[in-house]
Amino acid sequence: MQYDMAKSTICTILRNKEALKADDVAKGVTILTKQRPKLLDEVDKLLLAWINQQELAGDSFHETIICKKALHIHHDLLATLPSTSTASVEEFKASGGWFDKFHPTNWNLSCNKAWRSS
Repeated sequence: MQYDMAKSTICTILRNKEALKADDVAKGVTILTKQRPKLLDEVDKLLLAWINQQELAGDSFHETIICKKALHIHHDLLATLPSTSTASVEEFKASGGWFDKFHPTNWNLSCNKAWRSS
């Protein structure tokens, strides 16, 4: 079977397959990195659950609402961490750049353009 990857990449994946399977990441994540805090993965998961609830209820929303909800979830998660853990957490801004990276990989939108704030 042919893959569009270097042989060394395939070997690394196979060598680390148990650790990769054990990682609990948000849907759509294709790149695992040590630089991305686990807290942000949790924000993504909870935000996706919220988005699914909104879609099932037939509610409409756009980028601004999603970013505000992400900030709210992040704030709530920070409140549950011990104070010593929060000192090392970077500020989360839920910026347009974050949204652009989060949005296309995490859910199917019936009308992508309607989700962007105007």
